[in-house]
Amino acid sequence: TLEGWEFSYQQDFTFLPWILKNTGVQFNMTHIDSKLTYILDPGTATVAPTFGNGPWLGASPDAINLTLYYETDMFSARVSMAKREGYYTTYPLAAGSCSPGLNSDGTPCNSPLINDFAGSLPTQNVDFSMSYKPTKRLTITLEGLNMTNETTNRFGYGATSQTVVSQYGSTGRQLTLGVRYKY
Repeated sequence: TLEGWEFSYQQDFTFLPWILKNTGVQFNMTHIDSKLTYILDPGTATVAPTFGNGPWLGASPDAINLTLYYETDMFSARVSMAKREGYYTTYPLAAGSCSPGLNSDGTPCNSPLINDFAGSLPTQNVDFSMSYKPTKRLTITLEGLNMTNETTNRFGYGATSQTVVSQYGSTGRQLTLGVRYKY
């Protein structure tokens, strides 16, 4: 099942005085409740399949996007924030032929079935872009990505108190300056 809602709003502030009349806002918010039955083990002719329930992979339960902007014929600027709640990327984390722990004969299980998730922690990114057009032919742009220096953090064993970081990545802040000339 997949249920949820989305709210979106955009407003140009043309009713404001002076240079503020060139400003505006865009806002978007979503909420998702999802449930899917996963096949953990397809079973055999004599053993029934094993199923597990969990949310859809890759779907954040909540997400918010907000952009403030200023636009004229010569100059434009935007600052955007995107916030995404944590989400799952893999289910199950691992599969095998026996449950974690010891087999019925007391020997250790070497290939356990682990009924658990791996996923990504929440993120919040801030980006901006500006452009200046001093003539009809020349445009100068400046863009900044990941201004909050947000990292990517993936984890394993999400449904337990034993959460383990499985991947950590950082692109750092990225600034790009561009000049475009039309001839």
